[in-house]
Amino acid sequence: IDAAIIVEPSNSASEVRLEEQISGMIAGETVERVQLGVREVELLVPNNSPLARHDIIPLDALTGVSVATVDRFHGVALSEALILRLSTAHADVVRCPEGNVLAIEQFGQAKGIAAVSLGWFQYYQGGSPGFVRRRVQQLQLFTHLNLIRLKGDHRPAADLLWAHAQERSQPAASADT
Repeated sequence: IDAAIIVEPSNSASEVRLEEQISGMIAGETVERVQLGVREVELLVPNNSPLARHDIIPLDALTGVSVATVDRFHGVALSEALILRLSTAHADVVRCPEGNVLAIEQFGQAKGIAAVSLGWFQYYQGGSPGFVRRRVQQLQLFTHLNLIRLKGDHRPAADLLWAHAQERSQPAASADT
């Protein structure tokens, strides 16, 4: 791998991951990472939803609420962590025809229901008309946008990209992005 951008989940804004998914996929190889940023997983909710009245949604407010969520497209660790947390909150987990986060946000908007938002890939650049983004208290799920590569020699263009990313990288404990 010269370089790849991945979204890795964790329980906090630190570097601690739910699983070392990349290292496990590439047996015997060492993977380098440059963290580009950290975002807390949020919900995109309709303006007219009772959830929109909260600055931070209490976890118990999700009881019986339909929430569109990602599938394994963004990784098993993220998918299963979201489903576990939403199910524990007694939300009605909605599986969408397409499981990537852009499709999830679109689906939530089309159906008028809450949708998981990773914060990195927003369907509408200028915002989401008729919807607001809200943090969920006690959800405790973050995503790290990382550039990864295998240790070793790389093509000059890949080295240039890596150096550029390192110059702009964010400290692991910073969740202010």
